[in-house]
Amino acid sequence: MIKAYLLSVSITLIFSCSVFSNTSQIEVSSFQDSVKYSNPVVPYSLPDPTIIKAADGFFYLYATEDIRNTPIHKSSDLVNWKLIGTAFTAETRPSFEPKGGIWAPDINIIDNRYVMYYSMSVWGGEMTCGIGVAVSDKPEGPFKDLGKIIRSNEIGVQNSIDPFYIEDGGKKYIFWGSFHGIYAIELSDDGLTLKPGAEKMLVAGTAYEGTYIYRKGNYYYLFASTGTCCEGMKSTYKTVVGRSDKLFGPYLDKQGKSMSNNFHEILIGGNNRFAGTGHNSEIVEDQIGKTWILYHAVDKTNPRGRVLMLDEVHWKDNWPFVDGNCPSSTYTKPSFAQSSMLTPAEKADKAFAAWYNNYDIESVKGYFWDNAEMMEVVLDAYEVTKDRKYRTMFESMYKNFVAKNGADWQDNKYNDDIAWAVLVSVRGYLLTGNAAYREKAKDQFDKMWARALTSSYGGGLLWYHTKTTKNSCINGPAMVACCYLAKATGDSTYYDKAISLYTWSKLYLFDATTGKLNDNVDLDKETGQLKISTWSSTYNQGTYLGAATMLYKYTGENSYLAEAQKIALYIRDSMYNKNVMNNEFNGNDLPGFKGIFARYARMYTVELNKTDLIEWLQLNAESAWENRNSQDLIHTKWATKTPETKPESAFGCSTAVSLLINVLPLATMQ
Repeated sequence: MIKAYLLSVSITLIFSCSVFSNTSQIEVSSFQDSVKYSNPVVPYSLPDPTIIKAADGFFYLYATEDIRNTPIHKSSDLVNWKLIGTAFTAETRPSFEPKGGIWAPDINIIDNRYVMYYSMSVWGGEMTCGIGVAVSDKPEGPFKDLGKIIRSNEIGVQNSIDPFYIEDGGKKYIFWGSFHGIYAIELSDDGLTLKPGAEKMLVAGTAYEGTYIYRKGNYYYLFASTGTCCEGMKSTYKTVVGRSDKLFGPYLDKQGKSMSNNFHEILIGGNNRFAGTGHNSEIVEDQIGKTWILYHAVDKTNPRGRVLMLDEVHWKDNWPFVDGNCPSSTYTKPSFAQSSMLTPAEKADKAFAAWYNNYDIESVKGYFWDNAEMMEVVLDAYEVTKDRKYRTMFESMYKNFVAKNGADWQDNKYNDDIAWAVLVSVRGYLLTGNAAYREKAKDQFDKMWARALTSSYGGGLLWYHTKTTKNSCINGPAMVACCYLAKATGDSTYYDKAISLYTWSKLYLFDATTGKLNDNVDLDKETGQLKISTWSSTYNQGTYLGAATMLYKYTGENSYLAEAQKIALYIRDSMYNKNVMNNEFNGNDLPGFKGIFARYARMYTVELNKTDLIEWLQLNAESAWENRNSQDLIHTKWATKTPETKPESAFGCSTAVSLLINVLPLATMQ
């Protein structure tokens, strides 16, 4: 938690062109107690705020540069804010409008990077102003400016400022405009340029600026500001809203009149104390489902600049409203503290319970291999916590699995499926001592091995019984299964099998110099030549990481140790650039992949006493937890908020559970 302190010294701010000469961390707050807060939450000028919740669980707020070079503030609760720096410096600030100020930023996470759209203008420069974009790997910056993407005299929209980014239907868009119409246009796939050939669309009328669109239920809500923004206590600025069932409108008021004709509902207007109540941030939902909005206003009791305000947004009949349609003076704080006080073990337990109960995991309703893998998540919980409740869950799941799939699994022609069922069986034996699990694992593995091992391509296991492709997805788990079977049975020939697969994999599947796993090798039926699919996944990186770790522990050969580290760093650095894993979410199989990697990342870290993955794994765990929904369910896109509608894939929701459990032993190693 960030502790809040009242400033013990006065900070002099000149708000039309103000600068903090030292932006080392400064904490600010309004007067408050443990339950209430008072407005403004920041008593100096932070106009046009934009906010994001980062992977570390904190909120980061950016604003028009009344503090030069775009101030960045940080908070855990939306009330207590700390100035931590600026997005740019004098040397790195945007320059496409040489004498322009940086106004009305809009912060987003796109492809695991922090992407800030910003306006740049001089006062009155409505035909030369424009919108640029800057990127950073961290919410606190530094941000690298990539230059302008929109300029008024190039796109034909006067006063092209106030950007807002949104993704919808798999496409990326930017909305913008200030009192000359609100427009939208499609962006490129990376969001950093306009899409070639895209045409701008007029969305709303000439009364508005500061657009923000929020989707809730069946509606899109267009929030905007109208009136005069910058006349101090005489400002008529206010926050307004309309709604539509389509992203591009028409946006209507409660009487069905269109924002294209400048009709709207007032959300926040002025009162006796505050004027100029406009240019709102994104809406934020707290831990109990309440929604909150930040915006700026002029405090008539101390009218220096546009101060930061916070109010709750209520909903009635699918319309938002703020109490009294005006700012509050004091109000009950948002609810964030309880969550932040949970220990990592408590978070893992809550996520596990939500997943297990919401999807009735014990009934094993899904497919063969994902049921086997989800049983492994339960075994992970038992292995890490030693809590016997997880053993009881596993034993019940395993019984239901056998009842559903029979005593002999060889009718399943997917050899990787058999390998996963073998893995859960042999691990079940090693963790519970039940010999029936060991015998099942040995019987089914030996039968699978006999049909899957062929001499084609020099060795290795077939993915599917009657096909020709040989994949990492079977050879990786088979190696791990061999190592476990050797431990369980005392038969070292299983280690020999694992070593033979590992050695063969280096021919086609595993690049030992980089740590990259290819997906498969097959015969091109048209050319008669071998072809290699170079696609990489967390599944394959994970199982080969486990195999290299276990073979190093068995043989003591340093090559396995070195290759294990290369596999680990390839996924961290080359696949994800040390950012949050936010992909592998389509189809039936992909959503469950990352949980496999989390398991073997724990094995690599703990068994080999390696610390290189710890900080990155904990970043992913923090992001996944912070992006859970109100039911504590977490989908497999760990950097993206989980929808309130229960995600379809139980397997996908197992990955964050695996992650939160498997990072628990890592905390003591830092």
